[in-house]
Amino acid sequence: MSQQWEELARLVQEAGADMIECNFSCPQMTSHAMGSDVGQSPELVEKYCRAVKRGSTLPMLAKMTPNIGDMCEVALAAKRGGRRWHCGD
Repeated sequence: MSQQWEELARLVQEAGADMIECNFSCPQMTSHAMGSDVGQSPELVEKYCRAVKRGSTLPMLAKMTPNIGDMCEVALAAKRGGRRWHCGD
């Protein structure tokens, strides 16, 4: 799955985007390792942020889920992965 994140980041940059938002918050994306499922896993957040950074030099925003008790661990994982900003819903 991380290869897909990397490839999408590359394509987004090639299309002329100014930044990339990684949506780790979407409750409608209920498949494993997607949407808010990712946002509750520090390991997946860091893994996918790293993949995006490998695929693009654009600034990255990690959109975090509010459906977690302590957002600090996940926010720090996003930072380790290379996000420039994060926001909570």
